[in-house]
Amino acid sequence: MARPLLAFFDARLIFLIAFFAFHIRWWTFLILVIARTLFGVAEQLNYSLASLVRLLKSRLTGRCRSAVPYTRPRSMEEYSPGLAMRDEAKPFR
Repeated sequence: MARPLLAFFDARLIFLIAFFAFHIRWWTFLILVIARTLFGVAEQLNYSLASLVRLLKSRLTGRCRSAVPYTRPRSMEEYSPGLAMRDEAKPFR
């Protein structure tokens, strides 16, 4: 798949270029330069953006991954016997 180009920039940088054009500060310029460098290195190594994101994700998670996703809710268990409702307890009148 061909990479979209706009002049000599990667077209995916257009948001950062526009942000820098409307908000000219040193930190926006540095973000633009870092992003341009990152995309340039990725292009030299023949990485796509999706491959780069997968590489970053795998480096952040490490070798040992949990088999249970963190989004799965834990089972509701009562660990303290003092707070548990007893069958013989009668409702308050």
